[in-house]
Amino acid sequence: MMATRIMQDINRQVAKAKAKAKGKNEAEAQGRIAMIHHLVAKGRLSVDAARAEIEELMATKSIPRALGREALKLLG
Repeated sequence: MMATRIMQDINRQVAKAKAKAKGKNEAEAQGRIAMIHHLVAKGRLSVDAARAEIEELMATKSIPRALGREALKLLG
């Protein structure tokens, strides 16, 4: 009985830690995309170079594919 409760507590803690890490990873990915868009807007990065960077980030799974596809759409 006690072991079951301990395992439930551990599972809850693991789930919370995973959710926190996922949120952090998504925020980091959004920050990368925002920086790329900022550099394009400032004229410091071409649209073609930005597309290549976003595609590379998706290929290496540094950003979620859905976020990358949306970022590519915004580049035009």
